[in-house]
Amino acid sequence: MANPAPELAAGHFTEGRYFKLQKLGFALLVLATFASFVYFVIWADGRPYPPGRRWISLSILAVFMTPLLFHTAMTCLLGWRFRLRPERPAPSGHRVDIFFTTFDEPTAMIRRNLAAAVAVTYPHTTYLLDDAGRPELESLARELGARYIARPGQEHHKAGNVNYALARSDGDLVAIFDADHRPEKDFLDHTVGYFEDPEIGFVQIMITFANDDAGLFEQASAQTALDYYNIAAVGKDRCDAAGLMGSNAVLRRSALQDIGLYRPGLAEDLETSLALHAAGWHSAYVRRPLAPGQTPADLPSFMKQQLKWASGVFEAALRSFRGPFWKLTGLQKLCYLTRFTYYLLGAMVLPNMLAVAATLFWPIFDIENFTVALLPLTLTALATRVVPLRLWSLQERARRGFLFKGTSLVATAWPAYSMALLTSLLRRPVPFVATPKTARAHLPAGSYLPQLIVILVMLCAIGWRLAHWQQRALPITVAVGLTLVASQWILPVAMFRAWRSSGK
Repeated sequence: MANPAPELAAGHFTEGRYFKLQKLGFALLVLATFASFVYFVIWADGRPYPPGRRWISLSILAVFMTPLLFHTAMTCLLGWRFRLRPERPAPSGHRVDIFFTTFDEPTAMIRRNLAAAVAVTYPHTTYLLDDAGRPELESLARELGARYIARPGQEHHKAGNVNYALARSDGDLVAIFDADHRPEKDFLDHTVGYFEDPEIGFVQIMITFANDDAGLFEQASAQTALDYYNIAAVGKDRCDAAGLMGSNAVLRRSALQDIGLYRPGLAEDLETSLALHAAGWHSAYVRRPLAPGQTPADLPSFMKQQLKWASGVFEAALRSFRGPFWKLTGLQKLCYLTRFTYYLLGAMVLPNMLAVAATLFWPIFDIENFTVALLPLTLTALATRVVPLRLWSLQERARRGFLFKGTSLVATAWPAYSMALLTSLLRRPVPFVATPKTARAHLPAGSYLPQLIVILVMLCAIGWRLAHWQQRALPITVAVGLTLVASQWILPVAMFRAWRSSGK
């Protein structure tokens, strides 16, 4: 990988007069967003409602609008607080353990990435944590110069794997990598220095992907994370709320011991970072591409990943509200609420589509004027997300477009987010499933049937309205319906590829 230093040191978007001017422009954009919100509230409050239905209508509107408005506000806050943390050189003397965790990944991938972990230049000891107990991996670890640890059983999955290894190692710092991530030789040189501050409990390094140009779905999967890892994570760092992201992190052993070691769960990273912040430990975020990994390569893999992640986040939220969440600072609470509710945006795709379809069939709601009144807020909210990406992102691909592929993938994966929300509310556990690392030709029906059914309902609603156009014309609502259908354009691409592969 090319050295990222020249781009990071460019200065035109991170320091000096131009950055201050950009921040001023962003502040004006935030003010425009707030003004658009005030206009919409005044419009909604002044609408004529049927007798006895005013507060019912406003309550339903609030349920639909609250997640979007909250995330728009947090986008503004985190964008305003964007500023890269100054680097700290790594001092000598730290004893560092690298934990390379694996479950069922291909041996070739493990060999390549484990060798990279062993080759990290800062003095360390590398451990291969094999949660599948494969004899060939024990030989591979010995061959590459790593120590091998395999535990009896798989209780608590990754958290249990890490905690078992913590009891059999002694480094004062622990770097954790998933098996699909390949650390650069200078990984620790850019991270260990932050631990000179005795209150730093962990350092999270930016998640990037080595296969993000391999194909359509790899590109789309990578795009879904560009906003978070480039802008939101930096803003959260300024709020002392940088979160663990599963891989590419360095943790202080004494901090982990202070909270009872790594926390189990589908979102063990989130729960562990929240526990560390609640216990008073601080964090740091390093926006450097120091250990690229692998992003899902097809729609079913992405949906499995999102189902697991969303379920883990919702479960972590419910657990945290019983204790640790209330020990956070005000800004930390806002940042964790942002992460807790992020997947609600994906789950909102279904009710929004059904609401538009129902209005096309039975136009009892003044959706035309509603859409017009909401348009300024929609456009300014979109701008608050796009503008920081184009100005301050590290990756070129994030600075040149609107991330249409990633947006479509998230919109198409709404069944995963909806299922995660439902199972969490019903307290139904979701089994731990590792994200597949290679694309498959087969497309399971569960990956496309729910979306296809809802799309057909929407198209029928549009056809019905067109057939009854003279009774009541709804041109804006029809346009919204078509936009919602078009936003899932990546679904027919996946279906076509599966059909073409099955015909070979």
